[in-house]
Amino acid sequence: MKLTKKELDEIKGNVQISLNRTGVYAHYSQPVLNKDGSVRKNSGFTYEDIEKAKVRYAFLEGLLTKLNKIEPTDD
Repeated sequence: MKLTKKELDEIKGNVQISLNRTGVYAHYSQPVLNKDGSVRKNSGFTYEDIEKAKVRYAFLEGLLTKLNKIEPTDD
């Protein structure tokens, strides 16, 4: 696949935005817990959500690394 510098920069920017958003969920979010340690029903996050975000974060990190290695075309 050949991409121009403008196209490559656009894709990198979008991946970086997704990476930043996912990082917040993966690294800084915690479920709201009841006194007994269970997750509240109205909590915005569950432990499963946080684990999914960590997997997505790792995927996006790898994708950005690959995108950074691509040389753009001169078009």
